[in-house]
Amino acid sequence: MGAVNRSLRKGKAKATSDGSTSRGSRGRHFVSSFLTIPDQFIGDGMTDEDFDQYISGRGDANLPTLDSLFEDVDEAGLDNLDGDEEPTPHSNDVDVEAGEPETSRGPDKVCCARCTLGAFPSSHTTNQGNHLLQLSTPRELLKYPGEGEDNTDNMPESRFLEAVIPQQKRYDGTFFPAVLSPNPDASSPSFPVAIMEQKPWLNSLLHRSGAIIFKGFPVNSASDFNDVVEAFGYQELPYVGGAAPRTNVVGRVFTANESPPDQKIPFHHEMAQVPEYPSKLFFYCEVEPGSGGETPIVLSHVVYEKMKSKYPEFVGRLEEKGLIYTRVLGEEDNPLSPIGRGWKSTFLTSHKSVAEERALKLGMKLEWLEDGVKTVMGPILGVKFDETRQRKIWFNSMVAAYTGWEDARNDPKKAVTFGDGSPLPAEIVYDCLAILEEESVAVPWKKGDVLLIDNLAVLHSRRPFDPPRRVLASLCR
Repeated sequence: MGAVNRSLRKGKAKATSDGSTSRGSRGRHFVSSFLTIPDQFIGDGMTDEDFDQYISGRGDANLPTLDSLFEDVDEAGLDNLDGDEEPTPHSNDVDVEAGEPETSRGPDKVCCARCTLGAFPSSHTTNQGNHLLQLSTPRELLKYPGEGEDNTDNMPESRFLEAVIPQQKRYDGTFFPAVLSPNPDASSPSFPVAIMEQKPWLNSLLHRSGAIIFKGFPVNSASDFNDVVEAFGYQELPYVGGAAPRTNVVGRVFTANESPPDQKIPFHHEMAQVPEYPSKLFFYCEVEPGSGGETPIVLSHVVYEKMKSKYPEFVGRLEEKGLIYTRVLGEEDNPLSPIGRGWKSTFLTSHKSVAEERALKLGMKLEWLEDGVKTVMGPILGVKFDETRQRKIWFNSMVAAYTGWEDARNDPKKAVTFGDGSPLPAEIVYDCLAILEEESVAVPWKKGDVLLIDNLAVLHSRRPFDPPRRVLASLCR
């Protein structure tokens, strides 16, 4: 398998960084985003040319301009990496006839030693405290249950070992998420060098699993994290028009969502309500929480299939009509609101006419109010087709907006509607929230952990926590 083709064409987007819900909860769910604009551009220091170049690739002539960026916002073009012509169905069921032994742990459970699943030989070492399994032979790590393909042809040795943790789920023979730890038997280049050496394999693993957690690697600071992000070679995605102020820490690294620690942040695909969204997300735990604070993740196609099975008419209407997202901004930032970025800092100008031009380039309509502005985005598709995996995905911010876009100016029930303006049925939205929670995986953060997410495959969220907690983020095209 080759390296990921990162030429994601155009799509849509939503603006948060790290979010969560509790099953069936109807409490307040905060959502926000961060804005990665250099300080010198704040206020009226950014010209229209600067603005266009910045959000279309910081002036790089090889990147598309805004004018071309929104010509076809409903496409998401990545090559089919594994060459499959047919969609890959998801399933947690063990295929006994195909040679996989049954397990008593149930379809959604993972044994803490993969040898019990018949996937690997019994020679292994375990850490009972962390429930990690390290495989004895690096080559065997690259064969997934039910797969006959060996991906080590071009690799002299593996720098990584796959670990199994109790929280993982298993879909069609693939563990979600994949968890990698250092291989103690391999030579020891730096973590970024190891990434660069085995990037094609890491990209193919990400494509199969949807998310990778790196545990036990020497990532001790924001600068180390930035080196990890850079090693993958993905292009940076500038984050313009976000809902909440965010801080640049170093290089391509920013603070994640800074909503109050007692609040949940709902599941969402990053930037699912704007035309250009990231293809990859990185999160890094610099300070692990006192308790809670997990970043649950869930496979988007699983959510789509469950919603389609349970609510076929609703999903059909969603696919036909799409969604409209609405948010009211004040003139200045409101630091007490998780979605409180004012329109001046959102559009990097104090002139309404300039804000209107820049909003139009983002695919957004503005309606000026006495003390602020209402932003309207859409209609935007609520379901997308993942061309790389040949399956439909639940690529929207419906639950996040409906349960999280709330402050003194915003009523979350009005924040998202069908594309024809009709309201969403509350009971279905909250049941979708319950499905998201039920299908999710939540792995406790440990200092140094790095989570890499394929944003086309996986939704993420954030649970409440007891401070301290500091999770950093980076977005990639």
